[in-house]
Amino acid sequence: MPATGGRGTGACQAEAWVAAAADKESRAAARGGPAQTRDASDIVGDPIGRDALLSELQSEMIPYTPEELIAIADKEMPGRESEMKEASRDLGIGDDWKKAFGGTLKTYTMRRANNPR
Repeated sequence: MPATGGRGTGACQAEAWVAAAADKESRAAARGGPAQTRDASDIVGDPIGRDALLSELQSEMIPYTPEELIAIADKEMPGRESEMKEASRDLGIGDDWKKAFGGTLKTYTMRRANNPR
């Protein structure tokens, strides 16, 4: 998975993440359910196991094992977190990217509610 780099990409990626999270929140609200999973006890469904997961990854043409995907995420997360902090600083909130994300998500959700597609 290629890493994106360079200055200014964090804000663009943050906007994409906000849009995706707002869509998730809207769908959850329509179902009357929670917008976000709070902890592992909130996860619904049965585990499918490693073999079934490998089969699902293969059927989606994803050429990685679950362990390789976790390793990639562990390697990529610090860079993504750095970009989120940069975007947060651009919004004037400092390094608190979670606060910036929450505020931007709330704004995006409100705008979307007032201007349905």
